[in-house]
Amino acid sequence: MRHFLPSGLSVDVRVWAAAACAILMLPCANAIADGVVGLYAGGEIGESRVEADSLGYSTNNFKENHSAYQFMVGIRPVSVIGVEVDYVNFGHPRSTLNDATADATLKGAAAFAVFYLPAPVMDIFAKAGLARLQSTLNGVDAIQPACACQPALFSLDRTDTHFAAGLGAQYKFGPLAIRTDYEYFESAGAHPTVWSLGFTFTFL
Repeated sequence: MRHFLPSGLSVDVRVWAAAACAILMLPCANAIADGVVGLYAGGEIGESRVEADSLGYSTNNFKENHSAYQFMVGIRPVSVIGVEVDYVNFGHPRSTLNDATADATLKGAAAFAVFYLPAPVMDIFAKAGLARLQSTLNGVDAIQPACACQPALFSLDRTDTHFAAGLGAQYKFGPLAIRTDYEYFESAGAHPTVWSLGFTFTFL
């Protein structure tokens, strides 16, 4: 079980965030002040906040943290703007809903316009676009009565396309970059998020 700090972030996320900030703020004599342009690809791992609306099967919604990963491919034709496509897997967390075991999955693709603020040593960026995510939520129905011998189970499978946005920073070693992202989605009737850290490589 993860213990949450007053800020609302779990211990795991706080440790990852501290490490990311330390890496991103490192001085580097070879760092490039303006953005490296070109086609890039990369991957990241981190932690997600999986949320899903129970659609009337419960008075509560599903919310749980889980490890997550994502892959991205993008193109940055000029230093201040680019386009990126991500595949995001939020994981398969298990928790309780209606005092019974429940589990959820959330994964899919997102397309973003990316806006860069080139700065000494690192880039800061914001991105906005659309995400098409597939979600499942399995649990016990607390609204409809069931016989004592058999609980009323439910399973929700949804695919939807909604707004997505993110903020991030990257520290550059020529074509290689250490990168961190925080991404916000609207999906499954809720607002799942992902924070991740990883690498990208730009093909010049």
